[in-house]
Amino acid sequence: PFGVFLPATWGRPAAAECSASALCPGATCAPISGTHNLTPGCILDFGAKAVTLIGVFQADVTGASFEVRAGSLTLNAGKLKSLGSGSTPGGDIRVTVTGAFSMTGSGPLVDASAGGGGGGLFVTAASFSVCSRSQPRWWRS
Repeated sequence: PFGVFLPATWGRPAAAECSASALCPGATCAPISGTHNLTPGCILDFGAKAVTLIGVFQADVTGASFEVRAGSLTLNAGKLKSLGSGSTPGGDIRVTVTGAFSMTGSGPLVDASAGGGGGGLFVTAASFSVCSRSQPRWWRS
């Protein structure tokens, strides 16, 4: 006989989360990788820490919004997503930092798009820089 063992979580989406201390438990933050599905209305508050995202922060629910607060935030090919679908617009993504917010990398680094209209990116920062090979999907030229 031949058997296959599949873990109980195989094929299931990751559970939604909203804990800055779980993502960055120390006095300083290591680069955050992986995909993190955020609960609707989540506020990830990293305090005064400098945060580098090389993974993805995305809304767990279609059209939901979330916020990231930190001393600074760098998207080093990392992505922020709050997608919509059909007539449901994408959600709002808020970034509130006391220092710099910078985006580097290629592809859409911020995506709040949908067929029914999109959400937006709202930034409060001392400085804001974009060095990307493509425009974000919310960008209107």
